[in-house]
Amino acid sequence: MKWHRFVPTMLIVGVFCLGSAIVQPVSAQVVQDQVSGSLLVYALFDAHTSGPNVTKLRVTNLASVSVRVNITLVCGGVSDQEASIGSPFFPPVANEFCATTNREVSLTGGQTNVYTVTKAFTSTADTDLFPPSGCQEGFALVWAIDATGAPIAFNNLIGSLEIFYGAGAGGTPVEATNAIAFRSPKSPPQGTVLGTIDPVTLHRVVSFGGATPDYEALPLMLFGDFAAINATLTSSAGTPPVITRFESATNLILIDLNLLLTAETNRQANAIINFYDHNENLYSGDGWQFVCFARVPLDLIDPVVDKALGAFTDYGNIRLAPNPTSRTNPGILAAIEEISTAGAPSAPGTVIGATLRTLFHGLQTTINTVVLP
Repeated sequence: MKWHRFVPTMLIVGVFCLGSAIVQPVSAQVVQDQVSGSLLVYALFDAHTSGPNVTKLRVTNLASVSVRVNITLVCGGVSDQEASIGSPFFPPVANEFCATTNREVSLTGGQTNVYTVTKAFTSTADTDLFPPSGCQEGFALVWAIDATGAPIAFNNLIGSLEIFYGAGAGGTPVEATNAIAFRSPKSPPQGTVLGTIDPVTLHRVVSFGGATPDYEALPLMLFGDFAAINATLTSSAGTPPVITRFESATNLILIDLNLLLTAETNRQANAIINFYDHNENLYSGDGWQFVCFARVPLDLIDPVVDKALGAFTDYGNIRLAPNPTSRTNPGILAAIEEISTAGAPSAPGTVIGATLRTLFHGLQTTINTVVLP
């Protein structure tokens, strides 16, 4: 099993006019989920056994030549803030270890493979991926590699995820989104080996952003809209009548790419988080502290986004940014998950709607690095 660790670093680069029609070079583009890349980030896998739930990860090679890829599942630790909240949302003891599992697979030219993230360990399918023991949710990374397992520039990968609730892969598909793609400015030529070997740890270190980056830079700020918890989403007596939907849960998915994909302890990341309601009122939350990954109900970050409390509107938007500390320089990606039911959250009914959307990414102003063992 070969490991490689990603660790992001930061640097101020140019600021581009948002209305500009100029095509930006790879090194200046904002990372997004509408392009192909050399590295893919899947914002969430859900393999909770209570469903049982499974997640399908699709990986496509757009090139006419074959390529090998590393697929890594990453589970979150427990931050001090999360441990203080405890059950039923988080374990009561802080833990800065992020468990991972990985495998290497080959894709022929033009091939799409689908891999199932499941906790059904009795399965023997070649396309099944098993999260680490004790882990039922997290995020996934896929990156192009050479025959030795080293990361390479290969801007021809795209991907998406689909989550099924209940009855495993035979359950109801409820959420889907594209993978976030990081392109490499070092392609062409295709196949260039990325990163350098740390002489002490012998890990390979790859960079995001900077003068000669291996991958595009991570975003400095992230933005997105959301439905407030307890919001009434539809209510109409038309013909036929529209079923009234209530927002029963809105979760923020947080990912820190300042990763040690080894048995080493990871660092706690901090995100600065602000909320704006429909009337442009600003609510400054306390932010959130997490380790590698978190799936956090928005009202744990700030109770004001629960419309039942009377202050917030049905809809609003969220803006967040990494909060560097003396312990870490986080490289944060994020997504919003919304779940609605036919009954109010106080008397929840059947889940009739669920969405998962990656946040919009602001222009980069940082360099980050990731360490691969």
